[in-house]
Amino acid sequence: TDAVFRRVLFAMRYTSARPGEVRKLRWSQVDWAGSVAIIRRHKTSSTTKKKQKRPRIIPLPPCLLALLRYLHKRHGHQPY
Repeated sequence: TDAVFRRVLFAMRYTSARPGEVRKLRWSQVDWAGSVAIIRRHKTSSTTKKKQKRPRIIPLPPCLLALLRYLHKRHGHQPY
């Protein structure tokens, strides 16, 4: 596989994120200090009946944070 797809597989292996969530993750959704990704609009957010919809919080292990920091340095000007 190419390097981009390997990074997607790496993120899916070490997190509970769905493939679409990995693909659509934006830099603004990453909480660097808390080591989590916060996704406000997700697959189950439209099916919940609660008035206050909870965001999906995905913990990011240190190995994935290191990869994200590297990618942010190289491609931080892009939103994804």
